[in-house]
Amino acid sequence: MTKFNLQLAKEGNPVCTAIGDKVEILKFDLANDMPIVVIVTDDEGMQEVQTYGLKGNFFRSGESSLNDLMML
Repeated sequence: MTKFNLQLAKEGNPVCTAIGDKVEILKFDLANDMPIVVIVTDDEGMQEVQTYGLKGNFFRSGESSLNDLMML
């Protein structure tokens, strides 16, 4: 895994969370401060819709999280 790259993600390169959960990006331009909308699927198949900042950050504060987006 490498640091999240918005341009590569927009080009369709695979993305996951920092803990390795699968990510499907739904949109990049939600009209708020967390514009990336994704479906995260954990290793048990449970799914959740989450929003992220443009740097792949899970928290609005920019604080690092195991839920942050990464390039696979």
